[in-house]
Amino acid sequence: GAHKLEESGEGVYRLEQRSARRRKQRAFRKRSRLERQEEKQTQAAARQEQKKLKKQIQKQQIKRDYAKAKRSEQTVGTATKGTIDYIKKIGGKVTNFFKENRKVYISVAVLIGLMFLIITNVTSCSAVFLQNVITYTGTSYLSSDQAIREAELYYTQLEANLQERINNMESEEPGHEEYRYNIGPIEHDPFILISYLSAKYEEFTFEQVKPELDALFAEQYHLTTEAVNETVTETATVRVGESLGQVVTSGYCNCPICCGIWSGGPTASGAYPTANHTLAVDASNPFVPMETKVVMNGVEYTVEDTGAFARYGVQFDVYYDSHAAASAHGHQTWECYLADDNGSNEVEVTRIRDVDTLNVTLTSGNLMSICQDRLGFFQKELFSAYNDTKGNLQMFATPVDFNWYSSVTSYYGYRIHPISGANQLHNGMDIGAPEGTKVMAGLTGTVTTSA
Repeated sequence: GAHKLEESGEGVYRLEQRSARRRKQRAFRKRSRLERQEEKQTQAAARQEQKKLKKQIQKQQIKRDYAKAKRSEQTVGTATKGTIDYIKKIGGKVTNFFKENRKVYISVAVLIGLMFLIITNVTSCSAVFLQNVITYTGTSYLSSDQAIREAELYYTQLEANLQERINNMESEEPGHEEYRYNIGPIEHDPFILISYLSAKYEEFTFEQVKPELDALFAEQYHLTTEAVNETVTETATVRVGESLGQVVTSGYCNCPICCGIWSGGPTASGAYPTANHTLAVDASNPFVPMETKVVMNGVEYTVEDTGAFARYGVQFDVYYDSHAAASAHGHQTWECYLADDNGSNEVEVTRIRDVDTLNVTLTSGNLMSICQDRLGFFQKELFSAYNDTKGNLQMFATPVDFNWYSSVTSYYGYRIHPISGANQLHNGMDIGAPEGTKVMAGLTGTVTTSA
């Protein structure tokens, strides 16, 4: 009896030990599970912080992916359709919904598995795939091809109209003797324009962005005109017997009033002045060279002297024997001809005249800088991503084996035709390349015409 009692006590002791071990194991597993959950939460929080800056891109990825899913809803089934519609409604809160409702997340993952290649909860393959999807869809233009095309064509039409106005400036602003042009480039990169609109409006229509395009154009281009009167100096070659034109003359004599300290002395050529023979020209801007012989009012004169009178609008100062006669001459306009007995058959004539000039100036801003200044922080991040990928819009293979974006000589859109001068649509894109460059087909096709 004592032995049986001892065995029973040992059995109770062993049972208690097993129970204690099981309690310890359960407590250990519970602590391990809590630690793993805490670690997962910490990692999730870190990932959430890292993805904060990419929130805009992920939002667009969700919109694009579930837009595709909606088109496939008949195949996936009504359950998938309901799930997709629900996810589309909650928009940017999808991530939080999945986190707070793990069971629903698993169900949704199963339902949309056909589209996401069975994205499970934290697997390396699904993470890589999802990252690629985000990278591609997040940097793709969301707007329709028609909206993109209409926006680009409208901006090229504005630029073509501006170029046409400059070309017609002389007919629109007539009456000026000269037109002086200082024109900056009239062009833009269409990828920058559409990337800007996509970053600011995400998915847009032409009617929505038309006022923005007008404002952008007004900020990029500034055309100004200014009419000014300028005094210009011209040099022309006149042959013997030809007219030098109408010239303004004044009179002077050899008295102290007219010549100051040089009165009574010889002329600048060394000869003494004589009436009906000696002419003086301005020393700083001589109308004709010294020793030039001209005919005015039937009298042949020789340029022998210099003075300082061009500021009064006078080309020649005519010598007289008396101060009274010189004063009586005043300012007279005579027709002037180059005399036959000049040593040379032609002379260089310098004319100073007032010219009515219209200055036409076009300043062109940098579109990239203008767009960046008009965007917020997150919009700038998206704008940069769009510019790097060009919206994943290019669907043709490159026709040449070099980076040809900087070699585009004329983009698709409205322009002034380089030959006809007409304002018309250029239905293509020109790429400048050296002769002999190999050009490859952008798409598979069949040649239908060769000419």
